[in-house]
Amino acid sequence: MIIVSPKEIEKVSALDPFERYQHFIKRVADSQKLYTLNSKDGNWARSDVDGFMLYPLWPFKEYAINCFRDAWKDFEVLEFDLDDFRDRVLPLIVNEGFLFNVFPVGDKTGFVVNESEFIRDINDELTKYE
Repeated sequence: MIIVSPKEIEKVSALDPFERYQHFIKRVADSQKLYTLNSKDGNWARSDVDGFMLYPLWPFKEYAINCFRDAWKDFEVLEFDLDDFRDRVLPLIVNEGFLFNVFPVGDKTGFVVNESEFIRDINDELTKYE
């Protein structure tokens, strides 16, 4: 299990949204894990920005925990294996019309991408590991 240091959390969280997205893609391809939040009664964490519903994702649990505030203060971190996420969760998110809010920090939105961009970027990075 990878533990992210407070110094790394501070440094990466200070990056702009696109740089955090790039970091996310590399770290998820490497670890094959990604994280989101769920309420204790099973509802997805989500945000509404400019009429779009966004589903948050992080590369490590520690970053997700840093977003336990406001509407998400009582949520729990969910860990997904990348293959399970692509096979089981991704179709549900897409069916609901969500976009991905990759690596939000605090109350700031992360980098927003649709399903095809997300899958393309993950797959491109995974080819570097073959």
